[in-house]
Amino acid sequence: MVHKLSSRPANIASLLILLIAVLWGALIYPKTNDEFESHLLATSHVIHQELMGDTVDCSATAVGPHALVTATHCELASDDIDIDGTQNNQIVKTIRDRHDHTIYLLKGIEFKTFARFSKDPTPPRLTVFAWCNPSMYMHQLRTGSYTGSKSYGGRVIQLYDLKVERGDSGSAIFNYSGEIVGVVSLRADILALSGDPKLKGCGSITLNFSAAELEKARTF
Repeated sequence: MVHKLSSRPANIASLLILLIAVLWGALIYPKTNDEFESHLLATSHVIHQELMGDTVDCSATAVGPHALVTATHCELASDDIDIDGTQNNQIVKTIRDRHDHTIYLLKGIEFKTFARFSKDPTPPRLTVFAWCNPSMYMHQLRTGSYTGSKSYGGRVIQLYDLKVERGDSGSAIFNYSGEIVGVVSLRADILALSGDPKLKGCGSITLNFSAAELEKARTF
């Protein structure tokens, strides 16, 4: 009598592999594009400052119920800031990482949705996203990818092939998990960092906030 080998263990193993793949996909990829994009959009804001005749319009991202991150070069030394057209939002404290990133701790406004910073210093290899706010055109979703890094002025600048324009400075760059991996500081072609004149992407200096500073922003 020939006994047939049971295929049940193999079937169980296959099901386990399939289940792991599904769970991993759920962690890596958003549930739906609309849900993912809506979440990122809810964290994106337009900021405006005026001081002694100078004005600046930039992008910013909520990183706590009362905190925004933007580019330091967008910053004016004023005590308040307009956010999405609302005025008199008081800047209680300013946190700078000396890498062209500033976190504002604010009074007068509360953000219901905010983003977290990625704990992984490795640049993402998958698609990245940014909700940008170029002049007169609010909330444009950009997608791109990491293209490399360059040293400039003693700092490491991560390069992305995201198209950026005036007003996009300060926009957060998100990975597939909706975590912030960078902040738009400059256009790559302005400083010819890429060595490729055809590249019209952007550069983000490596984030340099301490864990305590990020926790302060999240809980302020």
